[in-house]
Amino acid sequence: MHTTVAHLSVQTGMIELRNVITNVMEKIQSNNISFELDPGSFYLIMEEALINAMHHGNRWNSGKTVNVSLQVDYSALYVIIADEGEGFSQLALTDGTESQGREGIRIIRRFCNPYWNDKGNTIYLKLPLSEERV
Repeated sequence: MHTTVAHLSVQTGMIELRNVITNVMEKIQSNNISFELDPGSFYLIMEEALINAMHHGNRWNSGKTVNVSLQVDYSALYVIIADEGEGFSQLALTDGTESQGREGIRIIRRFCNPYWNDKGNTIYLKLPLSEERV
């Protein structure tokens, strides 16, 4: 059973992107959530996931929002990022071709095992909790 720690909505834009990452990190800290990934790597995957949502999903339309939810259970922190875009076919990620525009996903996959909803406009980042969690 997942417990929702926070839900944030942010308008599409670079300044807003940086602010929401800061807010997410503050929510994690204020809820005493400790996970295995170091803060720099966490910031990087959050930045890449949000840029993907704002760029590919919302097409940098400042009238569209990105929703970020933080959920936790006994073993992991889940960061869920949803955009207002049309989504994409996940087959494009597994077809074996290495095209431009996938660098963000490759970076995210270096640090965690993301998955998407069927539509392809919501990414789920599962981050295992560290052993010394509170």
